Amino acid sequence: MNRFPRGERSLGRAPRRLFGGYGPLLAMAVAFVLVVTLVPTVGREQIVVTAQSGDPTAATPAVPGVASSTTAGTAARPGPRSPLAGSATAASGGPRAGSGAPLTAAAGPCADRRVQVVGDPYSPPCVAWAASSDNGGATYSGVTKDTIKISFRQPVEEISDLFGVVRQLAGDKADKVPSFTTADVERTIGDYVTYFNRNFQFYGRKLELVNWQGKGSILNEFQGAGQEAAQADAIRAAKELKVFADISALTQPYADSLTRQGVLNVGAPYLSQQWFAAHAPYSWSPNPDCTSLMHSVAQYLNRRVFGYPASHAGPGLLDKPRKVGVIAPDNPEYQQCTDSGVRIMNAAGNKVTRYSYTLDLSRFSDQANNLAAKVKADGITTVVLLTDPLVPLLMSSRLSQQQYYPEWVECGTALIDYDELGQLYDPAQWKHAFGISEWGQQQPQGASFAYAAAKSVDPNHEPIFGAEYFYNLMYVLATGIQTAGPHLTPQSFQTGMRAYPGGTGHQGTWAYPDGTWTPERDAREIWWDPEATSVANHAPGRWNSTETRYRPDAWPTGPAAPQQLQLLAHDATTPPERR
Repeated sequence: MNRFPRGERSLGRAPRRLFGGYGPLLAMAVAFVLVVTLVPTVGREQIVVTAQSGDPTAATPAVPGVASSTTAGTAARPGPRSPLAGSATAASGGPRAGSGAPLTAAAGPCADRRVQVVGDPYSPPCVAWAASSDNGGATYSGVTKDTIKISFRQPVEEISDLFGVVRQLAGDKADKVPSFTTADVERTIGDYVTYFNRNFQFYGRKLELVNWQGKGSILNEFQGAGQEAAQADAIRAAKELKVFADISALTQPYADSLTRQGVLNVGAPYLSQQWFAAHAPYSWSPNPDCTSLMHSVAQYLNRRVFGYPASHAGPGLLDKPRKVGVIAPDNPEYQQCTDSGVRIMNAAGNKVTRYSYTLDLSRFSDQANNLAAKVKADGITTVVLLTDPLVPLLMSSRLSQQQYYPEWVECGTALIDYDELGQLYDPAQWKHAFGISEWGQQQPQGASFAYAAAKSVDPNHEPIFGAEYFYNLMYVLATGIQTAGPHLTPQSFQTGMRAYPGGTGHQGTWAYPDGTWTPERDAREIWWDPEATSVANHAPGRWNSTETRYRPDAWPTGPAAPQQLQLLAHDATTPPERR
């Protein structure tokens, strides 16, 4: 197979190497999430979105709910709950403000509701606070008594480049890659600003969003370059735009730079707990940190994969003693997290074969060939994917060409646990896929909280596909602002997040106990069913689950995904013409 041609032009001072750099963000680009952030930038002016004077401040009717899942067999409840023993909840008087004082000490919760959004399982509490009370005024840069200024940086890339690359890689599945316009993206983000202004108190303040054109290249920043432009953008955000927070900190260089400028930032890409600790209290993300993720993956493998035969594998490997191979990008941050997981597995007496690859799209085809050849030559029965979504896309077809059918263990990285991506992979391979997901069951586009939130303030427009990610960015920010109390600073934001009661719902269990800056606290076991219809796009192929959720150290002992074995047994006895 021919290598994908390297682009001719350069971005900034670094050579153009599409998607080179940080794996999970590469994944988001391919998996419809980061694609929508790389919008055309020609002629864009700075746009400020503020709350309209007529916006209601009381809660709107509850957005459509979803079926609750369970955590280690315990049913979840709507509204806030303490999802973890030891999560930060006040001993009396309810959740505490950033100052440490009980938010509900005097008059109790709001007269009309106990939470900000009734029916939303992640909603923080609604606090008794009179609108005429003093909120401290200008408590931090970007904060006044009336507003909280936040920003979304637009990079220099052209979205046409990304769509062309993704569609070439997707081949005959290219029609599944959606398209958007700049106006669509900006409108959807603006809708979420309006939604949270309407539904959260914010102690007399309103969010004010600035969409602005940056000098930085996300593509350069992904590959570890572009620090100079990222720093210039962060300085502009802090000194010229004077924002309190930025919700587009989707690369490590930009998040680093914003932190140095004292700007709270949301979106860091699957970085380690050590990285977040060094950036506290400024950096937060809806993406799991890779340290916590690897802890859960390692314990899952120890208890449900190692010590059992390869019962999910295909012909030639079925029921052989498992030989496990782990694939991860070769950049230091993700290798550090992989190291931590391997130590947990080694401590339990389990061994793995490690493989790495470089996140350079121009080399992906060759690297996929090499990885497939090594996996087969080493007799690997079980491939553990700590990768972007292109690795299984390319490797699955290569291994089918070689008639080699291992098990695939999906670990919840980079949206590989989304139905839409599984439908792109070689079906002869992917029917042997199982693993874990920190997210909850996917919802139909029109039934998600993100969709309902956007439509509740903008009924005449459809939110962009992938709007859930922008909703999550905003939800992390809104939660911290709400739980911080009236005196808003990055420090009170962090203290408030520690006090957030958390909740379990459509995206798993969320909370921010000490030592964490990302919300995911548990995961569920999933397995691929090629015959089932996805509720996300009504196409064949979906991830199934019992929806029981487990904390990293609470995975049960026993063969992984026994339900999938029934599907594989049925497939083995069904004539090919009827499959």
